[in-house]
Amino acid sequence: LMSASTVCVGLTFYIVGKLGAGKLISFFPTHAVLGFVAGIGIWCGTMSVSVSSSPATGDDDDRMVSNGVFGVPFLLSALCTAGIRILRWLIPREKFMLLDPAYFLSIPILFYIGLWAFQIDYDKAV
Repeated sequence: LMSASTVCVGLTFYIVGKLGAGKLISFFPTHAVLGFVAGIGIWCGTMSVSVSSSPATGDDDDRMVSNGVFGVPFLLSALCTAGIRILRWLIPREKFMLLDPAYFLSIPILFYIGLWAFQIDYDKAV
């Protein structure tokens, strides 16, 4: 659902840009827009830490979540973040502006390629 909404928002922004309707943003107060964006960032950060540090729930004992702050999801998030930081250090923003989106879009693709390559069952992977 989050991926679908991200694609919809991206397409909407693309269409708004192509129609030249970006000037409509001037009707919204800057401090309100920044407040909403900051609130979304705080919510995403809080939820990612709570999901990463919570123990597995339910009857499924095969989940790869350990107790404590440094569970597997947290470490995977840290690995992805370190990857983009290293790429940003190696490649300046002026050279390749779409590096961040390309990198983060490649993560799920590489995930499914890895599942296929190592013949891991999808249900056991998630």
